[in-house]
Amino acid sequence: MFKNTHLATYMFLMLTVAIWGGTFVAVKIIVADVAPLVGAFLRFLLASLCLIPVLIYKEKSTALVSKRDIPLLILLGLSGITFYNFFFFNGLAMTSSINGGLIIAFSPVLTTVLSPFILGENLRLRQVLGFVISLSGVIFIISKGSLSLLASLQVNKGDIYISAGAFCWSVYSMGGKIATRKYSPLLSTTYACTLGTFFLLIAAFPQLQSFSLQQLTYKSMTALIFMGVVASALSFVWWYDGIKKIGASKAAIFQNFIPVFSALFSVLILGEKFKIYHFSGAVLVILGVLISNQKRNCFSRLSSVVKNPDHL
Repeated sequence: MFKNTHLATYMFLMLTVAIWGGTFVAVKIIVADVAPLVGAFLRFLLASLCLIPVLIYKEKSTALVSKRDIPLLILLGLSGITFYNFFFFNGLAMTSSINGGLIIAFSPVLTTVLSPFILGENLRLRQVLGFVISLSGVIFIISKGSLSLLASLQVNKGDIYISAGAFCWSVYSMGGKIATRKYSPLLSTTYACTLGTFFLLIAAFPQLQSFSLQQLTYKSMTALIFMGVVASALSFVWWYDGIKKIGASKAAIFQNFIPVFSALFSVLILGEKFKIYHFSGAVLVILGVLISNQKRNCFSRLSSVVKNPDHL
């Protein structure tokens, strides 16, 4: 499946998803010291300051976009940066980073199911099946494996926020597919980060008025730098370099490791408890993602085998 000649690329892709898994822990550290929206704004302020020079250096005069594409880029900024991080930071202030990582893992299959309605793509039975399985995993995590809790609506508000964040990220992903038909992923992301940061500034302004840098401890400052520079800028470069070298479909496989790293770091660094309902929900979420993204020929072959076992 993978070639040894791309070993370094695979290592950087695995490092990238490990870093993204660590963001759930980093946010928990940040929101312990500052208001969620302040943390989100500072993260993407740092990210924008890193990405803008890279964009200018790499794309030079082509870094400018057409005026008619500004609304799409604003949509990317609002969905993937402003609203996503509003729900992400506020959600993790109220729930565990293990829950956050596992619920966000539902986003890719949600994108797959929503794409036909927004992008006009075909929706296949395996994608619907994958969506149902992943959704059941998310419900299992939110309800802590107890249907009585779900029926009585005694669920963590933070889990609901993270679920809303997964939806926002799906909108961002679909908008990104449209934007990258014309612009590079680097340009689309840089504009989304910059515009999203501006809207985060507006949203965070009331909280920023009472904010002081003295609120940041060594741990939260380190977490912010990690989020803004490493997880949002450097990792982005590694990710799209990997896509360029081995293709998007192969690179996407590595994303399934994000909730694994999120859970691992949550246990090791924050001392959170990984419970049986986490494991059961994670299996369902990841299984749904894998089924949803299976190649069509795999299912076609399975169908032909069922109809004619002599093919085996």
